[in-house]
Amino acid sequence: MPRNVPSCACTFLSAINHWRYIKIQRQENTGVAPLKKNGTLVNGGKELAEILNHQFESVFTRDDGSPIPLVEGLEYPNIHECAVSNGRCTEIVKGS
Repeated sequence: MPRNVPSCACTFLSAINHWRYIKIQRQENTGVAPLKKNGTLVNGGKELAEILNHQFESVFTRDDGSPIPLVEGLEYPNIHECAVSNGRCTEIVKGS
């Protein structure tokens, strides 16, 4: 580094060079890993999409328009109005 460059700039440039080196050395493959369908590994894009779509559909349901059922026995009281101030929040965070 030149002598007229502040030390913080040298540290910053060293960090940039470090991460540039890390990025070059990285050898990971991004994307979707092979998945099993009926005991067979699937690599193809369309087949992977179909497997993931089937999994997504099996977890989520569609809204059929019927009302949401009420759970009996669980009644919660209405919350009363409360005032929040910065001073009190600071006290709570500090543990006072």
